[in-house]
Amino acid sequence: MNHDIFGFISNTNSLMLKHAYISRYDSTDHSYNPRRAQLLPFVSEKSGDKYAYSIICGLNKTRTSKDRLWIWKVLAQPRIQTFLWLVYHHKLPTTEHLCSRGILISFECSWCGALEESILHVLWECTTAKNLLSSLEIPPSKKGTFVLLIDEWLELNCEAYELHSLSIPWKIVFSCALWPLWKRRNKCIFEGYQPNTTLLHRKCLELSTEYFASMKHAATASTTTIQVRWSPPTKHWIKLNIDGSVRHCLGSAGAGGVLRNHLRGWIKGFSRILGYCNNHHAECWALRDGLIMALNMGIQFLLVELDVKIVCDLVSEMINDNLSLMPIIFDCRMLLGRFEGLRMQHIYQEANMVADQLARLASDSTRIPISLAGNILYF
Repeated sequence: MNHDIFGFISNTNSLMLKHAYISRYDSTDHSYNPRRAQLLPFVSEKSGDKYAYSIICGLNKTRTSKDRLWIWKVLAQPRIQTFLWLVYHHKLPTTEHLCSRGILISFECSWCGALEESILHVLWECTTAKNLLSSLEIPPSKKGTFVLLIDEWLELNCEAYELHSLSIPWKIVFSCALWPLWKRRNKCIFEGYQPNTTLLHRKCLELSTEYFASMKHAATASTTTIQVRWSPPTKHWIKLNIDGSVRHCLGSAGAGGVLRNHLRGWIKGFSRILGYCNNHHAECWALRDGLIMALNMGIQFLLVELDVKIVCDLVSEMINDNLSLMPIIFDCRMLLGRFEGLRMQHIYQEANMVADQLARLASDSTRIPISLAGNILYF
């Protein structure tokens, strides 16, 4: 079997298909204007002929994902945004859509009895939908959008800045109108409810007012940029940074720590392979080993820094609700009491990178001889 220039396999059926589309192409009228010569002069057909033709000619251009990002910026609740996404992609289960997927049901609109229930019909052309949107006082500048295609109509109204008579942006009122309209349509089908434009109008304004009011009182998060880095202790004090590391993929954990003085000088560091445990256990191991190392060196004024706040709270606030950690926590509390001066504080992970690397060195079993497991490697 040979492939021709259109990518079809050259058998009888494919040749008939190819010639059918070539014949269709030859009969298509093109404009003599060079700027419009490549535009197709016919619209989409339900048979799919246009789509197949565009694939053959390489004219099927789809919109990029960036063109659809506006949907997730619509001022509406997340469930309404999801609903609008379905509308924009022509995925609402209307009778037209269900029939196109081979589900044999009636084409008729469940509200007005129209011969075809498309997405545009449900959301605008149907009598109930048209009465609802008209009662919401469509801005004059947006009335012309109701003759456009569904995606253009949806985007222009969901991004409109004109104000409703209640001083609510039209884009909020519009999105909050389509959602209850669709829900009411489903209730008519599955629960026997009757169309009620007055009820829909009130529900739409309630949703719009509630959402707009929540926007006014929403707390605006204030962010402050700070420089995070390790800072040396004051004179006569030594700083101990400790950290734990757990590699679940390797089934191993490690603890590490480092002592440095007020001149940023390295005094001593350690790494310990722990086997398998959780991160809190690894942090507690690192704290205990670091305190023992400092006491053995005769250090009396110690500032301890770690990046796991729960361990800091367990040791300093006398919390005894974690039974699995209590033995090592009790050891840490006993060791802390042996220093003449001691402070413990929580820091950001970015200011604890040296201890983090020592802990990672221990948790990576390929970088330390396995014979050192259970022992401390000092630096």
